[in-house]
Amino acid sequence: MRLSIKAFLISLLIAIAAFLSVWLCYNFVAGFLEGERRLFDYELLHGQPIYPHLYWWHAVLLRFFALAGVMVLAYSLLKYTGRFLPAYQSNKSLYLNFTLGFIFYMSVVVVFAVAEKHLRVKGFVPGQEYRDKEYLFTTVDSLKSFQQHLADGVGMNYENPDYSWTDGLHQVNKEGFYSPFDYTPEVANAFKKEGKKIVFVIGDSFTEGVFDSSFSYVETFAQRLKTMQHDYAVFVFGVGGSDPLNYRLITEKYVPLLKPDVVIIAFCGSNDVMSYDRIATPGIPLYWQTNAGWLLSNVPEELSGTNNLILASAQQAYYYYKKAITLNGQDSGLPRFCSRLCFTTQLYFKFKTLKHFIVKKPDGAHRLNGQADFSYQHLHAIDSICLAQNAAMQIVFIPDDAKVDKVKTPEQFNNAYGFVLKDLSVKTHYPFGYSYKTDYLPGGHHFNAEGNRKFAEFTDSIIRQNLH
Repeated sequence: MRLSIKAFLISLLIAIAAFLSVWLCYNFVAGFLEGERRLFDYELLHGQPIYPHLYWWHAVLLRFFALAGVMVLAYSLLKYTGRFLPAYQSNKSLYLNFTLGFIFYMSVVVVFAVAEKHLRVKGFVPGQEYRDKEYLFTTVDSLKSFQQHLADGVGMNYENPDYSWTDGLHQVNKEGFYSPFDYTPEVANAFKKEGKKIVFVIGDSFTEGVFDSSFSYVETFAQRLKTMQHDYAVFVFGVGGSDPLNYRLITEKYVPLLKPDVVIIAFCGSNDVMSYDRIATPGIPLYWQTNAGWLLSNVPEELSGTNNLILASAQQAYYYYKKAITLNGQDSGLPRFCSRLCFTTQLYFKFKTLKHFIVKKPDGAHRLNGQADFSYQHLHAIDSICLAQNAAMQIVFIPDDAKVDKVKTPEQFNNAYGFVLKDLSVKTHYPFGYSYKTDYLPGGHHFNAEGNRKFAEFTDSIIRQNLH
């Protein structure tokens, strides 16, 4: 065998040994921590310590011996490498070749270890493909559901009145929205007799009222609107995680019923651009909300490969996503092996995607040119309903946290979002002057207290322009 071929094969084996060293080190630590956790849980549950010998053998000792075996293999390969790279003539050249091989081995170990650490810091999870907000998912020992949102007979999402809030500030009316009063014609007419106009504010979690420990629910922009106005009454229709389809369903039901003067759509630039044309599913909420994450009941086309695959329960959704976007719990050797590290997980899914693309090209699952139409069609329908009911429909645009520091002029706004809004751009208002650092929660895409204050004032100015 030629020297170059031998050198390549030995180098490949050394790289594999280095990779296995990193893989086993991570698994050795994970096994040790898992063993500690199980011991603690058992002692906490039963009130007495236990030493599970068989589990420790499998989780720790077996992995330790495997790691030691890989190290011995790596040493043997390095020693063998010294016998022909180049052909050894003395102990000195043998030592030099061994040293060079060891440096190569450690370099590969460091590269793999740093790559794995980088992925984990970025938020990747071993055994899981997606990190996008739509696919936040984690495997759990026991699935628990805490349904904050429900769906009515046409699929419109609203708040679950039985959901328990710990802050004591959220009051759900009988229609299923956060308000101290009901959304009925009698209530609307009572406000009108007082000389007040009726204003709807429809949106997602920004409108529902997302906050953290640094400020309170009453400081969110929709709640601020209720306290800062005097000549109009605010009916807030905010449902976290919802989209323009849900905004349209709310409009269809409540605009003809309550006949508002102004309808404000709080359009979120980061997630209201619908990437697939989902259908409303009667009685099935948009998300199954569980301790495994918020699981989409209508599976995106890019994941399912088909249109409108509906998951009818939290249990069905959990098992579907566990199989579709994770390697956890799989019995076959390669997926189970790859599930231990982030970069092996990502490589497995990349190869799987490439294989699927080569064998069967996607049949329009990514219709990039048509994606913008899904949101626009619902917004256009909302505008038509409002026109028929003599209500002024306006869109207040919530800046995308990823673009807020880049979009500084109307021209930049049109370049970034004009393809979504089309002719509705003339009814869309963008609040310039925001920045991620001062107006958004750290690590999240929602407003902080300052961002909510500014957006409440901005929305109030748009409402007043359309009331007179």
